[in-house]
Amino acid sequence: MAPRPSKPRKAPTSLTSPIVALLVLAISLLCTQSHAAPIKPAQEKLLLSLMPYLDDYFYKDTWRAGNDCSKWEGVTCNSRGAVVKIELNFWESGPIPSTITALNSLQHLEISGSNLTGSLPETLGALLTLTTIRVSSSTSGFSGRIPRSLSSLSNLVSLDLFGHRFSGGIPPALSSLKRLTYLALNLNQLSGPIPAGLGSLRNLKTLLLAHNRLTGLVPRQLAQLMSLEELNLQENRLIGPLPGALTALAPTLKSLDVSYNPIGGAFPYRLIKRLSRLETLSLQRAGIKDTTMSLAQLWRHPSLYLIDLSWNKISGNLPHVLGRMKNLNRLYLMGNRLNGSVSWKFFAYKPPLTDLSLADNQLTGEFPWAALKAGVAGTLEHLDINSNSFVGAIPTAALRDFRLTDFNVSDNFFSGKLPEIGRGEGDMVFDFAYNYFWGNPMLTISGQKLCPEESGLSQGFGDDEILKAVQNCLSKTASCPEKQQRSGGACTKFCGASSSNGPCSGYGTCVPVNSAGSSIQFECKCYEGYKLKAGSKHECVRDG
Repeated sequence: MAPRPSKPRKAPTSLTSPIVALLVLAISLLCTQSHAAPIKPAQEKLLLSLMPYLDDYFYKDTWRAGNDCSKWEGVTCNSRGAVVKIELNFWESGPIPSTITALNSLQHLEISGSNLTGSLPETLGALLTLTTIRVSSSTSGFSGRIPRSLSSLSNLVSLDLFGHRFSGGIPPALSSLKRLTYLALNLNQLSGPIPAGLGSLRNLKTLLLAHNRLTGLVPRQLAQLMSLEELNLQENRLIGPLPGALTALAPTLKSLDVSYNPIGGAFPYRLIKRLSRLETLSLQRAGIKDTTMSLAQLWRHPSLYLIDLSWNKISGNLPHVLGRMKNLNRLYLMGNRLNGSVSWKFFAYKPPLTDLSLADNQLTGEFPWAALKAGVAGTLEHLDINSNSFVGAIPTAALRDFRLTDFNVSDNFFSGKLPEIGRGEGDMVFDFAYNYFWGNPMLTISGQKLCPEESGLSQGFGDDEILKAVQNCLSKTASCPEKQQRSGGACTKFCGASSSNGPCSGYGTCVPVNSAGSSIQFECKCYEGYKLKAGSKHECVRDG
């Protein structure tokens, strides 16, 4: 008799597929969790020897001899009882013992605390199974040199030694860690040049070397880091120029921070334009000396949402074409030499700004409040234009619909009545602090002029006591704030004994020279590269 044909197999239904997926997920989760098996005796002994260094509150109830590994806080084991992962986030004091080599299956080492001491043991280099080292400190941290033996850890993917007191140079041997994707040596005391060999780490995505004492040029070999997304060299002693070869990072680089380094020279707009995926650019206090014409070259950049060029020597008008940057979210240009007026066109393009700082510049004229409201009222949260020479009123109607959490117009020449501002909806509830208006002698509240010297008044204007204090504070004998003097009963920005001497115009600032009673005398001090015009006590012109 012929065999009976078998029934065809049914295809998985839409119900069984999700069930299978859930089972696979559950199995994978179980495989990654610590097994309910005793820890190997030698490794358990090593862990118990760490107890004096740990915070008892978090570990004393679970770190007990004979406990299954699954019960040990911060410890993960494999099925054979070998420790493969340690996460000790409450290390109180003491060094990592050299006997840590007993954990010969360790893959993940994470220790953080407030008082790590001693040095990082050279024996770490013997733990060849390590893929992650994350040892950070919130205060003192380890000292000495970074162990050269770490270069033996060929499986290492992440090395984070943030916040210690490591000194000496960055070991060139770290360039042998070819699988490394994350390298953080920031906030240490490392010195010397950045090793050119780091450019061979082709898998590296994050390189953090900020807050050290590194010197020399930024090596052009870093352009070989073809996977790099973040490069932070902030607050070192590196000099410029930035290598043009870094344009090779265009396919991947998203964040570049070289702030607080004496890079000097002109703004590297050609390099920045070609880094087409760059999202954040910070060159704060980098010694850049240029005009805003170079900055204007970025208006077509497709990705930048943060630009910080604060505290450099950039002069000229604020380029209104920057308002056409479709992703520009935060623009910080404080502490430069911007001059002229702010064009309404900047806001007419409706950039998605949340933060705008133009403080401590030489901007003049009326601020374009109506254009500001029409363009960015729905997004702007932080506006700082203090320490300029803006004039005119601050219209209540122009600002009523804003979501501001920070607003500073102090030390200008604004006049009229104090405006009312909408309240912010973020973590900070905006309290319209009186401090944000000091230094505007023509602003009034309830018919009384503001008293700039009352800088201690930081409560909201809705408080009756603050209102009364503001109304009663003005007196002809009160002293004036920095950069101002009393003239005719009012505090002004004029330099000299009276307003007849004129303001400190051009490229200079008022500095106090003496005081007598309620009167403070000032003179005009010109910026570097400028001098007082012949026969003038207040006008600075280019020197030569």
